[in-house]
Amino acid sequence: MRRVLVPGGRLAVSCWRSAEHQPGPRALEEAMVRRLGPHAASLPPLSLGDRETLRGLIMGAGFRDVRIRAEVKTVRYVSAERFVRMRVEGAPTMMGVLRDAGPDAVAAIVADVEAALREYVDDEGLAFPMAAHVVTAVA
Repeated sequence: MRRVLVPGGRLAVSCWRSAEHQPGPRALEEAMVRRLGPHAASLPPLSLGDRETLRGLIMGAGFRDVRIRAEVKTVRYVSAERFVRMRVEGAPTMMGVLRDAGPDAVAAIVADVEAALREYVDDEGLAFPMAAHVVTAVA
């Protein structure tokens, strides 16, 4: 990244925090562990959730004045099933695992996620908070 910025240029990056800070992804991970085993539960988009690891990567790439701010936004899905399917379809490493597990396993995972996220359902569907780190730095 640094090579595309002129000296003094600014970097801005947003990374999801890890699953323990995310009710939706945490429910999905727990359901996948329960139904498929721990090997199947990794959610790749949440792998840079540790603030100090993220800071180290940015600084290691030669950036300075690294600042990390926590942000929380509400995400919405029509249903828990749609959330599960969108999350899985967006992560190629998970698609094969669920395809191989079969439709009964997927239905059980959806049911587990629906139960775990019941408190986040409103008249418009499913809505839960997602936490991110927003990083700014100078090249």
